[in-house]
Amino acid sequence: MAGERPWQLIVLDETDDNFAVKAGSLSYEYEDSTDSAQHRDVSEVFMHPNYNTLTLINDVALLKLASPLNFTDAVQPVCLPQARELPDVGSYVTFTGWGSYFYYGGPLPNLLQKARAPVIPNAFCQQLLYSDLLQVSPSMFCLLQPTGYQSSCTGDSGGPNVQETDGRWTLYGVTSWGGTCGETYFPSGKMRVSRHLDFVQRIMQENQPCGNAET
Repeated sequence: MAGERPWQLIVLDETDDNFAVKAGSLSYEYEDSTDSAQHRDVSEVFMHPNYNTLTLINDVALLKLASPLNFTDAVQPVCLPQARELPDVGSYVTFTGWGSYFYYGGPLPNLLQKARAPVIPNAFCQQLLYSDLLQVSPSMFCLLQPTGYQSSCTGDSGGPNVQETDGRWTLYGVTSWGGTCGETYFPSGKMRVSRHLDFVQRIMQENQPCGNAET
């Protein structure tokens, strides 16, 4: 139902260098029958200057839209966390996306998928990776559903990881990495939003409309 996850966006790859987003819809198709859907072109992409493709540290980017979205029941912002705020270990985080739901590189769903998993300690997450190739840094956190099944997969990267407290939804993470989709005792890694607030705020301040710029 439209409005169930009103902060969710679909990034649409229109050409090699041009992107657009769709908001207000749970359908991945560019054109759908949802009256609440809104399309906007992306005018600029801001990647974190210290993003590392090997370590996946600072795996975050911001999109500037060519024109603002109109807030409706189906299109709403999500709250940002406070500096260094993180969900408690053991608490459940909800993640969403249009990624494969059977196996890595498998078929993609048309409708938005949702799952929940608990936060685990970073040190335990590192042990479960059985590898030193990827270090679980303080700018990341991990989710793990021991039984498997509920996990991020191909196509879920960049999706929101949120938690609700007293009706307030907060964006704590962005899906960054994982292993075999749905494998038991294999964690999925999230970019920790609270460790990148300075980057977010700087980009937003530097790209305010002239009429709203601070003097």
